[in-house]
Order: sequence, then structure tokens, then C-alpha cells
Amino acid sequence: MVSAERAADARSEAKKAESAADSAIGGAGQVRAAEARPMPRPTARAAQASNAIALPTPPDSLLAAVSRGDVESAKQVLAAVGPDAQQDGDGRSALALAVLRSDLAMVKLLLASGANRSAADRFGQTPQGYAAKQADPALRAAFGLP
Repeated sequence: MVSAERAADARSEAKKAESAADSAIGGAGQVRAAEARPMPRPTARAAQASNAIALPTPPDSLLAAVSRGDVESAKQVLAAVGPDAQQDGDGRSALALAVLRSDLAMVKLLLASGANRSAADRFGQTPQGYAAKQADPALRAAFGLP
């Protein structure tokens, strides 16, 4: 959903830039001196939306909070969207990212919020599967693993 909004914003920015370019060009493709003005630079959002690579998450997303290890921001976002509402470009949930970061506080918060411990990513891995491979016994214990 967020990616669709970014793409729509990028298209809107591109149309504005195209419109500005059209108005600066005179009859036979010549720039009229009176209307010559610098073209607007594409915004970072427009540049990101045109990439075929997975886009970075918005700063107010759960994935961004997990990536930063920001438990307080994660609590605020969880209240609005829930623990399984967002995934990264590889289909990893916030819980999977927290496990991969070995962030025990975030893992506990997400599990307490009802995060799905068996949601598989595009590699077929689950947060619980990632936890089983972690060296931290407290992290494994959060999932009830030995």
C-alpha cells in the first residue's frame, strides 16, 4: 500500500516536471527566453519510486523502527498497524528482522503484540526458524526453543 502511494507521488512529480518542461519550450522546440527557468530537480521520493529494487521503508514504518532498534517508535506504529502489517522486499516480517538483528527487546515486544512467528519469507524461512539458528539462548527462549 505504501509503495503504491510512493509510486503515485512519483508519477505526480514526473507530470509536474514534464508540464514545466513543456511550458518552457517554444514553437519549434526552442526555449523562449522569457520562460526559460531551471527545471525542478526530481525529489528523492521520485527517484526511489523509479527503482526496480526494493524501496527503503518510510521513517514512520514498523520495519524502519525495527531496523533502528527503536522500541518506542515500534510501540507507536504497532498501535496503528499491528505486528504483521508490513514486510520488507524479501517478504520478511518485522519479527523476522528483529530476530536477524538479535534484538531481544524488539522480539519480545512483537511477540507480545501477536506477531506471527511462522510467517515465511520468500526464502521459506520463518522468524522461529531464524531464531533457532541464533546463538543467543535468551532469543531462542523467547520462542520457546531450547
